[in-house]
Amino acid sequence: MNNQGSLDAVAAEVHGLRLVLAQSPVPHFTLMAEGAVSLPSVREALRALEDARRANPTLDTLVIDSLDVSRFGRGAVVEIARWIPRNGAGLERVVLVSTSAQLRSSVHALAACARSVRVESVETREDALALLGAPTLSLTG
Repeated sequence: MNNQGSLDAVAAEVHGLRLVLAQSPVPHFTLMAEGAVSLPSVREALRALEDARRANPTLDTLVIDSLDVSRFGRGAVVEIARWIPRNGAGLERVVLVSTSAQLRSSVHALAACARSVRVESVETREDALALLGAPTLSLTG
């Protein structure tokens, strides 16, 4: 995929979920969720994310934006949370933008199994952009 000349390019779109390769403020993947999100659509979007990661192996940041979700279907929250430790190799950072306590706690609990991935939660897109643009400190001391 050629992203030259544009800030964002849509990599995939399935019912309720859109995967975007974003270039600003730093290059990253964004998984945008909206409306009623079902387990089958989450699985399709995560497969598209895996394909996009193979095509762009240097991108190490994922933003999961679920502010516009009206409801998660049965299993959708857990599937998103389980994806991080199962398929998060190569990711250094996941920024979760959500007001859903269930999604936030599930992602943090299951991401603890992927020690190399730093998970940060915010409640606004502005806070997510600020986190992405902030310099990161090495935790290896």
